[in-house]
Amino acid sequence: MPRIGRRSAVLAVARRPGALARFLFAADAPVFPRLVLLLSLVYLVSPVDLIPDVIPFVGWLDDLGIVSLAFFGALRAAAKWDEEREAPALSAG
Repeated sequence: MPRIGRRSAVLAVARRPGALARFLFAADAPVFPRLVLLLSLVYLVSPVDLIPDVIPFVGWLDDLGIVSLAFFGALRAAAKWDEEREAPALSAG
């Protein structure tokens, strides 16, 4: 299966608005991307940071970077998972 890029993952999930929500709450979806996304959100609200937030803008960049990497990783995983779910349905008829 070809690797799903960031842009194609965003477009694939944007075409199916509920795909990310289905992915996040589905029991058969991979656990690792969902766990990384959850942990990145915990890091966002946590007072412990790699770069303290008291440094204007620079302190927020690490939060933004970690959350965006986790979000786009979850989007890629959701797009791949959604395509794999649809593949048997398409081949069945």
